[in-house]
Amino acid sequence: MGMYELFKTSADEYYGCRQLKYKCQHIPVHAKNVFLIETKYKLSLGRQGVYTIALYHTKSSCLVNGKRRNVFIRDDLPEIPKFGEQNLIKHGTTVDEVNTTIQCLISSYSSGIADVQDCSAIGRSEELSALNSIVENVLKSRHDKNLNGKSETSTDFDHMQSMETKIDALVKSISEIREELQNHIQATTLRVVEIKD
Repeated sequence: MGMYELFKTSADEYYGCRQLKYKCQHIPVHAKNVFLIETKYKLSLGRQGVYTIALYHTKSSCLVNGKRRNVFIRDDLPEIPKFGEQNLIKHGTTVDEVNTTIQCLISSYSSGIADVQDCSAIGRSEELSALNSIVENVLKSRHDKNLNGKSETSTDFDHMQSMETKIDALVKSISEIREELQNHIQATTLRVVEIKD
């Protein structure tokens, strides 16, 4: 789910803020209760469709359709994840620092230690606490924006974009750690099976 959230936010930034070779139509799909459940991006060249990517937020999945979906795979897919990493660099944090913090938190959780301050030895607990409060603020603001139809001021909007950027970077790092953890679990399981044999 974390990787999906990173991809979703990066795709929104990529298709919304970039000068693309193709015309891009952004189509949000809301449920009856006003929650955003799907986002579609339709790319076209003149009257001809290039591809459509649908992001299904309730299932954390996406689908790419179209006669020229290879354009997505060849040109756009490699570029979209770079936005999270660029935003992380822009805010003076490295992927390694975020990964180290998350690894510490996972270790603390696994060993039953609930206090985030145990990760202060690596010097990132304050940043993580700040990111947690940013996540809460972004979610609250998004909810309020969905209800009101717009944000309060342009300053709030700029602040929200900054917070979303930080969240995207954190989500990417979490996804990378999950992948490393799964690889480690698989390797350990294979070793245990070999030992039993």
